[in-house]
Amino acid sequence: MRTEGFKYVLVLPDAGCLSCIDSAELFIKENKENFNLFKLIFTGKISPKNIKNRLGSDILDKPYVYFDSINSFRVDYDMTIYPLIIYLEDEDFSFKEVSPYQSGSLDSLKFVMGL
Repeated sequence: MRTEGFKYVLVLPDAGCLSCIDSAELFIKENKENFNLFKLIFTGKISPKNIKNRLGSDILDKPYVYFDSINSFRVDYDMTIYPLIIYLEDEDFSFKEVSPYQSGSLDSLKFVMGL
């Protein structure tokens, strides 16, 4: 998967903090037409049908969506159980969890996306 041209990546796991995953999915659903510098990765043992049911039948057709069927982006749950926002800056990158402990993470992402 290539990330050239993207400034942000949101990695959505198949399991973990359910309310955090729900809030990230709601963010996606509300903003999916505005993702211009954004890459969205679904990872883990999640089915395309389940994703389409939750986020709309067109979600997997979006150019910014990557369905990680081989789980190469699956994060070890010893590290985090939350969706991750990855900010890409040239050769550098930083991570922010979508968690109760970083409650403004989606608002921060919305801000830098210009929404």
